[in-house]
Amino acid sequence: MMSYTGGFSGVGLLSLEPEDALAWTLAGGQIADPLATYADIGGVVLRSVVESAAAALGTASEAAEPTLVEDSLAASLLGTHAPSDTVLMCSRIAVEVGPLKLPAHLYLLLEPKMLSALLGALSVSLH
Repeated sequence: MMSYTGGFSGVGLLSLEPEDALAWTLAGGQIADPLATYADIGGVVLRSVVESAAAALGTASEAAEPTLVEDSLAASLLGTHAPSDTVLMCSRIAVEVGPLKLPAHLYLLLEPKMLSALLGALSVSLH
């Protein structure tokens, strides 16, 4: 989980099944601390998404250090204490590491105006 501030702000969460997360962290060889490695790698994925969204909006965003949250998804999201009008955007993604294709979920908690601006920036006019 990682919070981000600036022109594009909110909270991001990358979720994998425990077995898949372990396989992902160990794919590069023996790792001394798989939990810290998972948080670091997940942080890279979340930062990439946030930086891409901020670039689409023509703004800057700064990400906090990622943290590993070992709780249910609902408890993790409620633990952010986001306002009641916050929008949850969810996307299924596949993490490909060598021959492994691991299913994951990417969640972004955003203010409604932030989601509207992002969808507007990503839309393409068809005439």
